[in-house]
Amino acid sequence: MGRHLSTILSVLLLVVLANAHPHRHRYDGLDPQCPVSITTNRQSCAAMRLVDIQRARYWYQLTDGNTKTPSQTSFLFKNDIPWLNQSTDAIQYYYAIDPFESRYMMLLATMRNIVTEKIMPPLFQAFKSFPFVTNREYVALHQAWNGALAQLRTQQYFANPTQYPDFTDHSTNKYWETDDAFTQRRLAGICPIFMKKVYCDETEKRGITFERLESVLNMRFFENFKMKINDHVELTIEQALADERLFVQYIDEMDDFMNSIDLTDANRTDSRQLRKVRSPIAVFILKEDGNLAVVAIQEDPNNDSRVLTPSNSQAQEWLLLKAQVEQTAIQYCHGKVHLGSVHFVTTIYCLSFRRHLSTRHPLYNFFKYHCEGTVPHITLTFNSVTEKGESIDQIFAVGANGPRILAKKAIDERNYETFTFDGFIKGQGMDDRRIKYYPFRDDAAVLLAEYGRFAKEWVESIYDHHNCIKDDHELQGWVAELSDSSKGKMVGFPTTFYKKKQLETFLQRFLWYNVIHTAVNYATPEFRPVSPIKLYEDKSGIPLTLLQSLPSAF
Repeated sequence: MGRHLSTILSVLLLVVLANAHPHRHRYDGLDPQCPVSITTNRQSCAAMRLVDIQRARYWYQLTDGNTKTPSQTSFLFKNDIPWLNQSTDAIQYYYAIDPFESRYMMLLATMRNIVTEKIMPPLFQAFKSFPFVTNREYVALHQAWNGALAQLRTQQYFANPTQYPDFTDHSTNKYWETDDAFTQRRLAGICPIFMKKVYCDETEKRGITFERLESVLNMRFFENFKMKINDHVELTIEQALADERLFVQYIDEMDDFMNSIDLTDANRTDSRQLRKVRSPIAVFILKEDGNLAVVAIQEDPNNDSRVLTPSNSQAQEWLLLKAQVEQTAIQYCHGKVHLGSVHFVTTIYCLSFRRHLSTRHPLYNFFKYHCEGTVPHITLTFNSVTEKGESIDQIFAVGANGPRILAKKAIDERNYETFTFDGFIKGQGMDDRRIKYYPFRDDAAVLLAEYGRFAKEWVESIYDHHNCIKDDHELQGWVAELSDSSKGKMVGFPTTFYKKKQLETFLQRFLWYNVIHTAVNYATPEFRPVSPIKLYEDKSGIPLTLLQSLPSAF
């Protein structure tokens, strides 16, 4: 109790320091007559800005990988990347009291309480006797869930894409089962960034080379396999390769993952066991009409692995293998891209800007509002996705170990220059304009162009010339700290901004993280058959349908 009370009092002191002079118009503690500007010639305002930054640094302390420095956080990767060096108790109290960040904390707590106390209990009672072996039952649950959310009338805070009238429903008519819908989800669903063009040039740095693919492909099958590009023309794999029409979704980083201990399947009396987590190779052909089409899926990355096609397999067998492609992509997406790259790596921008930009800096409010909720959210919830027995360990087939390994890969590969739109689109060879249907690419390009215009106009309104950038000591201090040679450890980040264009690029890329976060966190899992995170098989080898293979606990 004494330690707990000490934590509360320490945090209250921090809040008092951060929000000194409450009688003034702003809770930042600065004289309202001090202008918003890059720098100031008024000595009193300059001094106040320095004090303002020092107060912020008193809270926003960073881990630095130095094991001799006392660490307050239990974050798993605190020695690999910078993290907020405060205890969980301190973070909870600080952000609950902070006049700005407490808004997000209240919304998050409210939503959790509504879901766990108001929505889930009646849904559980209504559906607990359902066997969930037909599409109709999953549709009913899906509609009941969305109906409960809609009744809240809080779409401005809590909503899923399926709640909006222009969303095309694929569940009721079972269109989700089709090959077209499966391909569309590779291009417009959760994490639509994994498909790659296959190149014959062994020196090609984009997509995947055929040499690499051939090392894991069952060539005994594919050497005689033909793929239709229209009703009359079929191509061999060599012809498709030469015409740059061959594409695959193969996530080789998932090759060696093993199942975790199953903690969630509530029906312990059945004869099922977890199906092996696979790393399938889904093969696509670019047809003459500009649409990609799935033509084959190889079960595992081995030269003797079985290959299924729509014509050589039973309908449920084919559907189940497509589900394994979905499962692999979802677990990789959330582990490496969502958790590792977006939350763990890019949080440094929101964690550190307040250590250098005073509340009177022109850039301050931009980062303040775009970062709202970011730091408290991830610093309070990382344990739920990385620790044994927590939520992810229970619902993912690879458990918590999978996200930990994948997030560490993202941390080790972090690079300011590659986690970009071009890195995802051109880097995968998906900038081919013959591909007519790729909503993520085309919509993201529009948003990115608008972000670029916004960044340019805004920077021009703040900085008259390049010297203004170089002379902006608060900005330059932040840039220096973000670089790989300093506490920020962001590989590829410059140590200094010499030109306005560098700041424009940074602002555009910072806004890009919103786009990629939306894409990797797309709310398709609410209809479980299209987003399976666990799949089961019968212990005696009796074939199961896809719906029979889903977790009974869900």
